[in-house]
Formats: sequence, structure tokens, C-alpha cells
Amino acid sequence: MADHAQEMQEECGRFLRDVQAIAGLGIYVLDIPAGRWKSSEVLDEIFGLDASSEHSIETWIDLLHADDRQAMVDYFSGEVVGERRPFDREYRILRHCDGTQRWVHGRGRLDLDAQGLPVRMIGTIQDITARKRAADDLRCLAETLEQRVAERTRELEAVNAALRGSHALLTETGKVAHVGGWELDLRTSEQVWTDEVYRIHEVEPGFKPTMENGIAFYTPESRPIIERLVRRAMDEGEPFDEELQIVTARGRRRWVRAVGRLDGERRVLFGIFQDINTRKHLDLVLREKNVALDRSVGQLRKLAGELTQAEERERKRLAGQLHDNLQPLLVACTLKVGLLDPKDGEKSHARAVQEILDLLRESLDASRVLTMELFPPVLLDAGLVPGLRWLSDWMLAKHGLRVALTMAESPDIPEPLTILIFRAVRELLLNVVKHAEVPAASVSMEWPTPGALRVVVSDQGRGFNPGEAGDPFSTEGFGLFHLREHLAYVGGTLDVASAPGQGTTISMTVPFAS
Repeated sequence: MADHAQEMQEECGRFLRDVQAIAGLGIYVLDIPAGRWKSSEVLDEIFGLDASSEHSIETWIDLLHADDRQAMVDYFSGEVVGERRPFDREYRILRHCDGTQRWVHGRGRLDLDAQGLPVRMIGTIQDITARKRAADDLRCLAETLEQRVAERTRELEAVNAALRGSHALLTETGKVAHVGGWELDLRTSEQVWTDEVYRIHEVEPGFKPTMENGIAFYTPESRPIIERLVRRAMDEGEPFDEELQIVTARGRRRWVRAVGRLDGERRVLFGIFQDINTRKHLDLVLREKNVALDRSVGQLRKLAGELTQAEERERKRLAGQLHDNLQPLLVACTLKVGLLDPKDGEKSHARAVQEILDLLRESLDASRVLTMELFPPVLLDAGLVPGLRWLSDWMLAKHGLRVALTMAESPDIPEPLTILIFRAVRELLLNVVKHAEVPAASVSMEWPTPGALRVVVSDQGRGFNPGEAGDPFSTEGFGLFHLREHLAYVGGTLDVASAPGQGTTISMTVPFAS
């Protein structure tokens, strides 16, 4: 199962890298208070950075083109961080590795803390150098054609042929990047879509687009936004660039990027339409993984704290037993030896030696008891079932708790699993002694399926409410949280059934293969 999960994770990683590489799209996560950011491999390549080097706000500022640097710094600190607006800007950079100029389109969304302060920005940066260069080339070509169209007809025909080739190239590029174009004639209300826009909407080629039926594709929550943006572009000439959702002709929701500009002289509204559903999905996956990572870090910190406290309690317990039992016996032996006088007779010596031997036997017994409490040898010599039987006898002798055992014969259990189950059962029985206020408990072990082992510890004591906050056992032992985390580490589970006055049943299930 772990190998399959690893393969799935690696496959998702390769897919993400392929998508970023094809679209020239890099991903970054900026820690605003620390001024540090992490980036994907594609983004490091765009910026010409070494992935092993430290990425900071200063690194980004140094990469900015000198003509854009101050404007971008003011924009980031003022509108984005100061006014809590999304980052959305095209700007120039000088690659760190070779100093070449590139155009990029940066996007980012702020995450705020409980006080409304920005703590993180997640976003993308796309290399749009090729598009910028293509736009510049086309603009220069258009200017050249206007100057030469009157006297150089044959050159115009050659250029038109080149343009037809460029159009084919742009069409193929649009398919790869999922970008199409559209145009709306405001005088006739006629609208034109490229093939890619038809594909994004999942409509048939014979579909006749208009402003009204085009807007109708947008979801109810996105429709008022696009209507307002189009109206402003028509009335005030204000361009727009927005990410919205549509419902395709086949009923599928899809995230798109809608960009529009007004050509006032021709009275034409035109723009691009891009399918960004994959990127939106990746953004969502990234956010979910960040949340899961934060949750795991919190659990690990809590577990580390509880482990530290449990270790400290165990040290104190062992120190107390040594101080109260073994050390006094050894001190008494030392005193007895010191009191021996060569002048005393043989009878006096024999009596003193017997007393010393008695004290040494008591010391040996105390040492044996301590060893058995720490780790009974029978557990590794004979296995889990004999170990639990020894534990039942020890609980009766040590704490007066009668433990009824129901043990199914089992195949050889791996040593780590044997130790884990034994310690878990011992902790739960000690919890019965400390909290349940009953003289008896039961332990059963069974094999519900060939691949699983279940151990159940139950009592008829005072019980508790598992739904209440906190762990009623954590102050004295390792606690249910600790046991649950250890079982989860080997793929097991811990279930608690209890109620005030109705006893407690705790079931541990672990996967097992003989």
C-alpha cells in the first residue's frame, strides 16, 4: 500500500512538472513575514536560479528589470500587501544565470491570519516572453505593411503567406496552452470565436455565438461579474482580465480566464479565452496539502511533548523504586559489613553473614521485579500470549486486579508488533487500576480476518465521555493519543467505547501478515 501511494505521489509530481513545463508556468509559495519563498523547478528555470540557493524578497527585487523595479516594489508593498489585493501584473526580469531579459506574468493570492495580516502568498509566474515578442513582431510587421502596401504588392503577398503560417502556428500553440481568441463587433453585435474557444465551451462548430448566449455560459455567481466587466469595457474602454467559471454545453463546470480590450476606432471588443481548470485544480491540491501538512506538524509536536512527559515520568518512577527498595537494602548490607569485628566469635560472624545474605537476596528480588516491570523476558522467549498471561498474574500480585484472558492461538508475531501490543495492554490495564475503580478487567485477542489482529481491553468501571476535550489517561500514562499514534504508525486503529457509569472498552486492530 505504501509503495502504491509512493508511485501515485511520484506520478502526480511528474504530471505537475509536465503541465508546468508545457505552459511555461511556475508555482511559488511566499512566506511574507520571513521574506522567503519556495518555487517549482519550472519557476527556477524561468528566473535562472539555482534550486539549492535561498530565495528571498531581495532575490526577486534583484531580478527585476531596472525600468520596472521601483514600480513593481511599490505595487507589491502598496496595492498587494497594503490593500490586500491579489497580485496580477506583467513585468520584465533579468535572468540570474545569464542576464537575458524575459517577460513574465505573475499572479498571487494572499492568505491572512486571524488579525487580517498577510502571512503567505500562493501563486504562479508564467513566461510570456514568446507572446510579447510575437506581439512586437506583429506590430512592427503591421507598421511596415502600412508604409509599403502601396508600392510593394508582391512583398505584401509574401508577408501574407508568412502570416498564414504564423496563424497556423498560433492555432497549434493555442491548442497546447488551451488559449483561444474572440471578437465582438459592437455595431452589428456579431461575435467570432476561434476553434479553441468552441472546444472550451464544448459546443458544435455550427454554434453561432453572440454576446447574450456567450454570457449565458457563465455560472450564476460569475455571470454578474462578466456582465459588469463587458459593460465597463464597452462604455468606458476599461480592459478586463478575470478568472471565472462557466458551465459547458455538456454540463461541466470549468475555470476560465477571460481577457477583453476595446478597439475604439473599429468599435470592436476583442480578447482571449483560456482554459485554466487544470491550474485551478492544482492550486486546490496545493492548498489541501498545505493544510494537511500543518495538521500533521501540529500532531507531531503534540506527540513529541507527550512522549517527553511520559519518559520523564518513567525516569522518576524508576528512580523512586531504586531509592525506596534497592538502595536501602544495599546500604543495610554495607552497614552490616562495616560492623563486622574480627574479635567477635564465629557465631556472631555467622549470624551477621546470614543477615547480609538475606539482605542481598531481597536486593536481588527487588532487582528482578524491576527488570520484569521494565521488560519481562518471557515476552521474547515465549511470545505474546505467554507474555500476556504473565502480565495477568503480575497485575493481580502487584495491584490486586483480576484479569480474565481470552487468547486465541496465534502464529508467530513479529517482535516489534509483540512489544507494541504488550506495552499497550499494560498501559490500558494500569489505567483500569488508576481510573476505573473496579477489581477486575478482561483482555481478549482474536483474528477477525487472516490479515488483522484485534486486542480488546474492557472493564465495568466508572467510564468517561470520549467526546469531551482532553485525554483522561494522559496525566498518568502515555495516554490514548499516544497509543493511537503508535498504532497508526503500523497501520492500526484504536477505538474507544465508553460512557459515565457504563465501563470502558478499548479495541486495538493492527494489520498482520505471518
